[in-house]
Amino acid sequence: MQALAGVDLRVESGEFLALMGASGSGKSTMLNILGCLDRPSSGRYRFEGVGVADRSEPELAHIRSERIGFVFQSFNLLARTTAVENVALPLFYAANGPANRSERRARAWKALASLGLAARELNTPSQLSGGQQQRVAIARALINVPGVILADEPTGNLDSRTSEEIMELLRELNRDHGVTIIVVTHDPSIAAYTDRVVTMRDGRVVSDEMARHEKKSAAANMADVTIDRPAGRGRAGFKLGASWAFALMVLAAAAQAIMRNKLRAVLTMLGVFIGVAALIAMVDVGQGANAGSRSRSKVSARTWWWCCRAQLLATAFAAAMAALPRSPSTMRRLFHAKLRRCSATVIWCGKWAKSNTKAKTGPPTSRASRRIICRSPTG
Repeated sequence: MQALAGVDLRVESGEFLALMGASGSGKSTMLNILGCLDRPSSGRYRFEGVGVADRSEPELAHIRSERIGFVFQSFNLLARTTAVENVALPLFYAANGPANRSERRARAWKALASLGLAARELNTPSQLSGGQQQRVAIARALINVPGVILADEPTGNLDSRTSEEIMELLRELNRDHGVTIIVVTHDPSIAAYTDRVVTMRDGRVVSDEMARHEKKSAAANMADVTIDRPAGRGRAGFKLGASWAFALMVLAAAAQAIMRNKLRAVLTMLGVFIGVAALIAMVDVGQGANAGSRSRSKVSARTWWWCCRAQLLATAFAAAMAALPRSPSTMRRLFHAKLRRCSATVIWCGKWAKSNTKAKTGPPTSRASRRIICRSPTG
């Protein structure tokens, strides 16, 4: 199934065009191809006189960064960043953008002020209304002075009054500054603000109408929009290699992320410290166990002899205490049985200690081993 079939469309510089059609008519696919996000499976697409269908992905990314601005229905703003940081983000990734953070913020402040958000630069998206968030998104699209702005349902999540203000803003950008704007919509009232309406159905262009509708501005008190590019030193002035420039960009982005999420960064570092400390502790415990095993294997025969004597006395005392409530004959019988077993253990341990003074392992300590040890001398 083809999303687009036999589409032949030419958009001149400075036009204000609306793509209309029902869901599934191919509007979004058309917009993705115009924005160099998708490649056509066949045919040709020329952007500003240059064929881009066969360009590599880095080249397409450069075109999107420098020459195309995107405005989305859901705004797509970073939730934990301020309005000025959202607007300055494209400058951070632009190859020829200002390398200094203060320059990027100054341009972002100027763009927001020109769109009537002079007092909202430090607010996060959750502190802004829907119309203000869309203005921030438009300022972000304009910050690199693109030749084309692609707006995918820019008023889909807004009320009617705010929708009129946003469309008036786009119209002023087109008429006063010559920015080419392509708007995807299914609302005829939104298409009425544009100068050209292209209707699509089943992946084909079914109508292409030119019309200019004069409407009274709903945002006449808006500040003048300025999108002039200030002269600034780009990253190329540092004469760094591409790899070093990318590394610096990654480090700067990481530092900004840490500063925006201080608590999360502290908790993450604490978890890393705990994990490393636990690993070191486990290694030390293992080394200590190995050292203890080696030290026990070097115990002299005299030490083992005195240990066996202590075992003899302790066992005899335990047998005597256990036989106290019984008759004298039972007590003597149990005492002598324990004594014989302990004597056998002492004799065997003494022989083992004399013959294995330099051995590296200790005598068996399990109950079954002790039974075998006690019985082995008496047969």
